[in-house]
Amino acid sequence: MPINFNSTNEYFVLPEHNASQLYSVGTDIVEFSRVFRLNKKNPAVFNRLLNDSEKKIIKKCCREFEKTEWTARFFAMKEAVMKSCGIGWQEGVSWQDIELKKSLFTQSTNIRGELKMKIKGLINKNLVVSAKHEKLVVAYAVSLKK
Repeated sequence: MPINFNSTNEYFVLPEHNASQLYSVGTDIVEFSRVFRLNKKNPAVFNRLLNDSEKKIIKKCCREFEKTEWTARFFAMKEAVMKSCGIGWQEGVSWQDIELKKSLFTQSTNIRGELKMKIKGLINKNLVVSAKHEKLVVAYAVSLKK
């Protein structure tokens, strides 16, 4: 049975996987206003959150709101990935260990560093991530058994 999620652009489907391969689903919700305030108060936190390719995406945005939107999206997606793996930054995992790739609406991940070591042999490192946003970003990450 394929895994279907109602994403920002209709559905994304994992046709080559079935429900017995599901390890976990992680979710996170972030308010844009919270990210905007955090950016004003301590902009250095985003250097820890974002890797170089993600910073390039944000630099392309011309309006402040779009920068906040993208940063909130990355934050929520990375938190959802950690939750789907059952591991958090308290256990030595860095936001830099998760690189989000592909399009605006459905993204895959490149897992590296401490997180890669902790999930080795347990979870497929190619997690699928999706996010929906209005005033909030709601992100989901699906991790599959290896």
